[in-house]
Amino acid sequence: IFFSMRLVPLHAQAILFIFGCLVGQHVRAGDSGAWVDCTPQPEIPVCTTCTQADLKAALQSCFPLVFSSYNWTDNQPPQIVYAVPQKLGFGVGNFLGQYFHVRGIAMLANGLFTTTTLFNISGIPMPRFLPGQLGNFSLVPTLQYTCGQCPTSKVQQWPHTCPGPWLYSDVVEVLRVTMKQFRAGMEHHPIVIQFRCSDTYYRFKYGMPGWPFYESALRDAMRHGTDKVT
Repeated sequence: IFFSMRLVPLHAQAILFIFGCLVGQHVRAGDSGAWVDCTPQPEIPVCTTCTQADLKAALQSCFPLVFSSYNWTDNQPPQIVYAVPQKLGFGVGNFLGQYFHVRGIAMLANGLFTTTTLFNISGIPMPRFLPGQLGNFSLVPTLQYTCGQCPTSKVQQWPHTCPGPWLYSDVVEVLRVTMKQFRAGMEHHPIVIQFRCSDTYYRFKYGMPGWPFYESALRDAMRHGTDKVT
């Protein structure tokens, strides 16, 4: 994610743009600025016969993770914990990937989601709690599939680089609310674009974005009260 997570607020444009694409919307690509359909996620049927034993087996395929743990007690929703790092050493954007990966696991497992401590973006706290639901195992096949796409050896730092459980989380809704909270506390709405040579979409996979990408994001920001662009 190539917009500064420290200087805010255009990181919301970048995060929602990229996450929005991956959850089945569209992305503006190339110099032409044309809208391109993203590859849809597979339709995995809900399970009407799955049991708590099936859920337990699916969860075991999602762990161990260095940034998460889960507690299992029979006849209770599993408790799934995101271990908030003490230092944001390699970027808030990467930790957002971890956070929503774990939150996605909890949502697919209908488990209780918690964080070890407060996790915030530029002073705005992210949701720390999500209630579980006992006896609903309908999404177990999706949980098993997505964790299979993101083996633990691959997601220890950057789970958002594979089509895992985070795609089935409430990432877009949570980030949209977070950005609204941030804007509400600002007297002015400046934008700072930070771009480094290595910070292309998913590093080197998609190349440099064309000017229409920035132009579109800036025009949209201007309509919402931005008064300075750097």
